Amino acid sequence: MIAPKVASEIDDVNYIVMLAGPGINGDKLMLSQKAALERIMGLNEMQIAQGQNFLKGAYDIIVESNLDNIKLKDSINSFFINKYSDLLPENQRKAIVNQITEYEIVSLLKSKPSIYLSKVKCPILALNGCKDFQVPAKENLQAIKKILVESGNKNVETLELENLNHLFQECKTGVSNEYSQIEQTISPAVLELITGWIKEQTK
Repeated sequence: MIAPKVASEIDDVNYIVMLAGPGINGDKLMLSQKAALERIMGLNEMQIAQGQNFLKGAYDIIVESNLDNIKLKDSINSFFINKYSDLLPENQRKAIVNQITEYEIVSLLKSKPSIYLSKVKCPILALNGCKDFQVPAKENLQAIKKILVESGNKNVETLELENLNHLFQECKTGVSNEYSQIEQTISPAVLELITGWIKEQTK
């Protein structure tokens, strides 16, 4: 997320390697992440859709709002009360409101990668693991490539790598609780791929 921001403002960046970087807006990323994780947990599509509808309205408020944190909490709290009434217990409602209004979450929800990616003119290699459920590979890689190509960047390569998780570890499931159980820090194949690409850019 940081590299395109830097490269959009500084002319002497020679190349970028994006590792599991987002290409879609933060609110859509969070919903996509939730859906991907719920599918691997075995939820059916109706349950997943209900979860999407539950949070989308609150995310819309955050994305469109310039309220301070206290007023933002009040606004989202009112949204949940009006929409779900007694179906959502008060303790759960408050926990959800507090979680999604944390500074880091609000910042992520409001992020728009296209603003920075569209200004990047240097070569970019964008990598994702196919078992990345935090930044789902297909839609983010497609978005990254589309933004860059449409803005005139012709040196773009995007790759979805088999059997790798968000940390580019070789994995079985890709879920986050598996990260610490894997001894491998990062797949050697990924390091070789990155090294080879960088050598090509710096000939």
